[in-house]
Amino acid sequence: MLKGTHYSWLQITPDSYTEYLSWEFYRQTPLRFPVLGTMEKYDYPSKSGIGVTGAIPAMAMPLRLVNTFLPQRFQHLGWWMLLNYTLLGMFSVLLLKAIGIRYLLWLVLGATLFIISPAFITRSGHLALCAHWLLIWAFWIYYIKKPIAQQYRMTLWNVGIASLVQPYLLAMAMGIHVATLWKGVLEKSITDRKAFFYLLGYLPVIVLCWFIAGNFNIPLSSNSAEGYGIYSANLNVLWNSLGFAQVFPAFPWANSGQHEGYSYLGAGAIFLFSTMLIYHLFTKKMTFQPIWVIAGLSAFYALSNIVTFNEHIVFQYFGFPKFITDTFRGSARFIWLLHYLLIFMGIKYLFDSSLPTLAKHFIIVAAFSLQLYDLKEFFYPDQYKSHVYTPKIEHQVWSTLTQGAARLVMYPPYGWNYGQEYDFLDFANVALENKMDYTAAYLARNDKKARNRYKESLNRLLAEGSLVGEENSIFITTPENAPTFKLLYEKGMIKMFVYQGRIVIVPHQLSSNISYLESHPDLFQPFVFEAISE
Repeated sequence: MLKGTHYSWLQITPDSYTEYLSWEFYRQTPLRFPVLGTMEKYDYPSKSGIGVTGAIPAMAMPLRLVNTFLPQRFQHLGWWMLLNYTLLGMFSVLLLKAIGIRYLLWLVLGATLFIISPAFITRSGHLALCAHWLLIWAFWIYYIKKPIAQQYRMTLWNVGIASLVQPYLLAMAMGIHVATLWKGVLEKSITDRKAFFYLLGYLPVIVLCWFIAGNFNIPLSSNSAEGYGIYSANLNVLWNSLGFAQVFPAFPWANSGQHEGYSYLGAGAIFLFSTMLIYHLFTKKMTFQPIWVIAGLSAFYALSNIVTFNEHIVFQYFGFPKFITDTFRGSARFIWLLHYLLIFMGIKYLFDSSLPTLAKHFIIVAAFSLQLYDLKEFFYPDQYKSHVYTPKIEHQVWSTLTQGAARLVMYPPYGWNYGQEYDFLDFANVALENKMDYTAAYLARNDKKARNRYKESLNRLLAEGSLVGEENSIFITTPENAPTFKLLYEKGMIKMFVYQGRIVIVPHQLSSNISYLESHPDLFQPFVFEAISE
């Protein structure tokens, strides 16, 4: 996974595949100053940004500056995953040290509890969302004993980097930073007025980073998506193992979209937190902590306006404002704040307890051992081996027959299925190799207005029997959509072929492509409209 020229492992899931493809299309886009993250060709004709693709602007933009020295095909996402594991471990150790833990045993076991968290491990198909270290970093700033001004400067770095990684993680980190300022107000280390202005100070950092990453290339009116209430967390989310664990069983979901909220704590973490919470309630005086309020609100949003337990709907309410739910439709992810806080508090409550040191050591080792046993299915080597991806199309043949064309037009544009589910990604790989515009994409957000304008323009051209502006485009469609091209066919402006159950439409201007297709009648059969009517 660390080999830059090895990218087939990224093709296994649609999320990681499109993250890789968007990075490669970004590499082909000329640098646009000051919006370094501008990306073209993918999702033609819109000019989107690397910040809405999941290709990690914090890594992609610096690498783009040295693109000349990189191989023709290059992926940085393997190194990104190594960085996620490393930084998650590092900030976990810093967080534990912030509450006074100095035992090497505790630092190693405690940090490993974060690293093997199912909420982290199961995100490995969606690489941008694996930067959970951003959350642990924010927790560390909350707990570290520093002057509030110094804490604030540290949060600015956290916010800036999170802005160049993933909006969901940024939103969660911002929640923790609000708790940090709130705690400062309660401790009288900062006035509420100054805390408010500190909070406003995050906005220019976020706006600047998003501007550079190209997030604003897509109009805000188009920057929305549906799914709130579907991609939600179930009330059983913290103990529902889905059958992957040894101790806790699988519990049902209310709908399949709740996989986004997979945040099983693990038997060891559940044992540690629950037992130490009971001990703490009986032996310590509970004090108010803003971090619990933020984690609770975050968990409440994670449940969405359709609150479910197992397969049942418990109750429904109006919900949050639409501009929030459209932006953060996968509300289930916000359970991660509570997930990590519970793991951390289990360790903290044990460390702060008045139990004998030997008993504390025994409990932390026992909890860790139980966690390892419970989650052992996650650690088999085949969970992380490099897979060999089998494309849904004959890549080399499609690459050859489309070579020299300026645009690869999937018809209807912006679909995900042209014969097989997600085969548009393999066609995007073809367009990438031939440096073509491509009329489909899988992005976190897309320019709906630009898409609609192009679809209307294209359909008008086809209805008029015209190819103005598309003379150098190769079209790929399915048999049921072939009649759309009948007028062009009757006018003798195109030639049509059948290959792998799909229809290839080539304008006469692309004579070399037609020659290639006609020279291989065993592969490419001429398409005849009469065959459909019969």
